[in-house]
Amino acid sequence: MGLNLRGDPIALTAALVDIPSESRHEARIADEVEAALREQTSGFDIVRHGNAVLARTDLGRPTRVLLAGHLDTVPIAGNLPSRRAGDAGKCSTRSERSLPSTSTGRSFSSQASRVRS
Repeated sequence: MGLNLRGDPIALTAALVDIPSESRHEARIADEVEAALREQTSGFDIVRHGNAVLARTDLGRPTRVLLAGHLDTVPIAGNLPSRRAGDAGKCSTRSERSLPSTSTGRSFSSQASRVRS
């Protein structure tokens, strides 16, 4: 399949949503995310622990910004493959949770915080 990290963010969201990843069955999506990070980025230390994937820098600074999310989703319920609806760049998929100008079924949650290196 392959994820294009440099392409259209809506297409990337749809590609991620289309990977089955119900809770406790996230290995495939973690594999895809890890491969994409290793192949398409530079300057990051990619760390895999179970189904968790971390891309981090080591620039010797006293603090870092952390963006964290999770890869598991709600059970599939007749909502695959992902599909776009409307003309405002909205993506109607597994449920109606919002990303900036995108609704997606994958429960993408993110948070930013300062952490010590």
